[in-house]
Amino acid sequence: MGKKSFLEDIDPLDKLIDKPQEQEPAALPEKQAAPPAGYKYNPLYVETRSKRAQFLLKPSTVTKLKAKATGQGRSVNDLVNEILEAAVEE
Repeated sequence: MGKKSFLEDIDPLDKLIDKPQEQEPAALPEKQAAPPAGYKYNPLYVETRSKRAQFLLKPSTVTKLKAKATGQGRSVNDLVNEILEAAVEE
């Protein structure tokens, strides 16, 4: 039995290393439809930026907020925003 020649065969490392597969380019999202003719955005209802606020909370309140948000599958930020919106509308 003689030595095996790899010159004729595929490189043995090619069997161990995954080659990147060619992928189709990701589809670009479609543009949103333009608003109807004559439609105007009311700047009072369009919020383009978020404002930051800093609050001091009791550790027990933070723990309760985190538990409630986690239980609902939401972020604490989303929960606090909803609570504050409800308080302002009253």
